[in-house]
Amino acid sequence: QGGQCLMLTLVYGLSDEVQCMDFQMVDNRNADICDRPPNGHASPKALEHAPIRIGVFIEELADYGLAAVAVMCGQGLTEHVALVERQLKQGCPQGMHPPFEGLVVYAAASTAASEDSGVAPPLLSSPAAMAATMARLGLGP
Repeated sequence: QGGQCLMLTLVYGLSDEVQCMDFQMVDNRNADICDRPPNGHASPKALEHAPIRIGVFIEELADYGLAAVAVMCGQGLTEHVALVERQLKQGCPQGMHPPFEGLVVYAAASTAASEDSGVAPPLLSSPAAMAATMARLGLGP
């Protein structure tokens, strides 16, 4: 039995240490396309549910006094940064989370799917990844 899960992690400050991790099922099928190169592929159902689950995760962080400043879209979502950003800014139509302004939403530089297919990670960070680092330092706009 397979499907597509969204992995949500929290990294605080400049640490690379994952402070917490959660997995949410966003499609109970289509596991076969998750690991396809170059960066995995999200199914239409996963694309429908992933931004909502990301928003709920961000909202839950506020319950602990934490504010998200950046969202990195990893495997399966690297080609859908604009979709995730737009939906987070609009909020969830079902009321599961409010609109979020000021988040830096960006694509991961590499994924397990890209590395497994022999694509080397880039040497330099993208401008969006640099903006996320600045936001994590409290130096964002």
